[in-house]
Amino acid sequence: MATRNPALGIPTELATLEDFALRDAIVRYNEQVEIIAALRKRWAQLKKPLTTEGGATGRAMVVHPLLTEIQAAELRADRFMERVLQKRKVGRPAGSTTAPDRAQPSSRIRSVK
Repeated sequence: MATRNPALGIPTELATLEDFALRDAIVRYNEQVEIIAALRKRWAQLKKPLTTEGGATGRAMVVHPLLTEIQAAELRADRFMERVLQKRKVGRPAGSTTAPDRAQPSSRIRSVK
């Protein structure tokens, strides 16, 4: 019976660094979605303020800190989602030969009779 990787929930033999990175990105995305929901809920409880007094003197009108945090969390969530959706590279690298007739010619000079 194959042992299972507890972090990924898949057999250890199949757990690669790429699988772990994908799983990590999904977990982080879900965490950011939960943070965004909590921030929006709190912002709604405060009647959705756009500005507040702040700055160095505490009297200047500045963007409300919850709006800044919501925006930052949304950017992080987008970044993690991009990692999840990134296409995995498959196949041979560009420029590699796949068949004998496509191999690079020998660099040695041959004599022809």
